[in-house]
Amino acid sequence: MFIDISSDYIHLTNFPDNQEDHKEQKTISLPRNGIENVLWAELIKRQKAYSFTQAYVLNWPGGFTNLRVGTLCLNLLNTLLDRQLDFFSVSKPELYQFAYDAGELSRFGVIYIGQKRNIRLRDFQERKKIWQMNFDELAPRISWNLHAPSSELFLDVTTDPEYYPDFLSSCTKVSYAQIQSRMATYCTATHPAPMKTIEAKYMIDPIITPPRSGRL
Repeated sequence: MFIDISSDYIHLTNFPDNQEDHKEQKTISLPRNGIENVLWAELIKRQKAYSFTQAYVLNWPGGFTNLRVGTLCLNLLNTLLDRQLDFFSVSKPELYQFAYDAGELSRFGVIYIGQKRNIRLRDFQERKKIWQMNFDELAPRISWNLHAPSSELFLDVTTDPEYYPDFLSSCTKVSYAQIQSRMATYCTATHPAPMKTIEAKYMIDPIITPPRSGRL
């Protein structure tokens, strides 16, 4: 199973074992309001239907509610299953860095952090966070500091269509289909260690080391 707990909605889908399984993905997006009342029931229903043993979790940065409720429900489910689940936790900066190194994303990314007007701006060429700011601060920074039009930025995945302001309309928007594909490729390439308990990291910024031989 793939689950994104770091966006404005919690997004779940079955992770297909092969291309023929796409019709069985059973994708659903759950709004943050009332998530504590619906996520647990959805996880139980999905486990009964598909008996999944692995959960690939897009985890942080993001909103407190979805991260907290998401990790609590996943850990409780694993307790009830006698810890038969393996969790693979990947942050959005790590996943996007991997995609940038493969030549799939542009240099600068606008990262959703769970607040309505505040974002993180990240430079994936320099492999670092530029700063946390609101959208009013981002607009002049694009032209004054980055010397790049908004079309050279990409926007973090979010289910809310009204989240990004109009001046970012020319930016590439990452889709859930791209996220799921990149997550599968990332986990195959990096072999992250499975975990039995998953933690919400909230606003912690990961340390991303350079690739061994330049860009992938």
